Amino acid sequence: MDKTPGVSHLATTMAAVCAVGGLAGFAMKKSVPSLVGGLVTGAAFGASAYLISQGGDKTRTGFGVATATSVALSVGMVPRFRKTGKVMPAGALIGLGAISALYHAYKFNEWS
Repeated sequence: MDKTPGVSHLATTMAAVCAVGGLAGFAMKKSVPSLVGGLVTGAAFGASAYLISQGGDKTRTGFGVATATSVALSVGMVPRFRKTGKVMPAGALIGLGAISALYHAYKFNEWS
């Protein structure tokens, strides 16, 4: 397939959501795990968006990275959701991660 940077929009959005969420968690609750987790997942999504936008074999790799990051995000938030029972932020991130994982896995297979 040709270079199609438009398909990296979800990964770019997830990068921003995770990074801003981590910063917000730190700003409001002084939560270092939220800061580190948000910045690390944001960086992983950012890297995947970059790879996706490069086209060729890198696009498939980018979708793989985004899929793995999405799954890790969703699975990582389950214990937090069980502990707090709150939809925000854990429940929302589980849902966003699941949607992102499904989309990126579909695209990964499409680029195979």
